[in-house]
Amino acid sequence: MERVLLSLLILDKKDENQKEGYLFFCLVQFDCLNEDWERNGRNLALDGDFSEENRGKCRTAAAPLIEAVENLTAFASNPEFASIPAQISAEGSRAQEPILASARTMLESSSFLIKTARSLAINPKDPNTWSVLAGHSHTVSESIKSLITSIRCSSPPSSPA
Repeated sequence: MERVLLSLLILDKKDENQKEGYLFFCLVQFDCLNEDWERNGRNLALDGDFSEENRGKCRTAAAPLIEAVENLTAFASNPEFASIPAQISAEGSRAQEPILASARTMLESSSFLIKTARSLAINPKDPNTWSVLAGHSHTVSESIKSLITSIRCSSPPSSPA
């Protein structure tokens, strides 16, 4: 635990290389200890002899792995690494709406198209189902065209190469 506190003090210096280095150190330490647990401690746990002596050996073998997990958890719990949720402005939301509406229509139409195709697999000679399938197919095509148009209209102009 002293190593973690010392390392967190180092992190306060805001040196990106140190942060990445410490994370790498924690992950390597965890990986090495996990391999050691695989070789030694796991055999004790799977031995089937649940005597107090074997349980003590198992606890002793698992202690370094538990410490490595705690180190990694302490590092990952540092508020400096907490993610900040993305926020989209009202203008950004309005700009996305045509794309999202087209995408929703395309997905819904595709879902109906697949359901109709399943019905045709059961009864391939039903003319009404073929008509419904054609309608859904047309809607999917139109929604894809609408989606492409929305994306083109919303994207920034490209510079000539």
